[in-house]
Amino acid sequence: MDSAEQSFVSLAQLCEAAPRYFQPLVGVYLFRVAESATASVDSKLPLSWCVRLGAEPAVWRGQVEADCQVQLQANILREIIDGSLNPQLAFLDGRLKVSGDRYYVLRLQLIFELLAYASKQRAEGMM
Repeated sequence: MDSAEQSFVSLAQLCEAAPRYFQPLVGVYLFRVAESATASVDSKLPLSWCVRLGAEPAVWRGQVEADCQVQLQANILREIIDGSLNPQLAFLDGRLKVSGDRYYVLRLQLIFELLAYASKQRAEGMM
């Protein structure tokens, strides 16, 4: 199973190889992921990944002013990616924290689907 870091690296590779997957929507998303189950996503050292959708899509590690911010633990991200946890349930349970414009929040599912697809491609040796 990919780590959170590997999942976003795979997503960046998919973005570079097939940008069309990222173009149906627009917006910038900031994912703050705590690697350890005991670490807080509010701590100063979580992984921060940015995903820009639209005509010039990109995925990079860092921080940026985003339309939507997502905070979660790495194990929760892995469960969402492998399909064992529904992101909406994670949100309702408080395991996934989201802030920002509702327009962008409602489109998060596409990014989770792209993360799952990129991770599957990596696991099958296609990336």
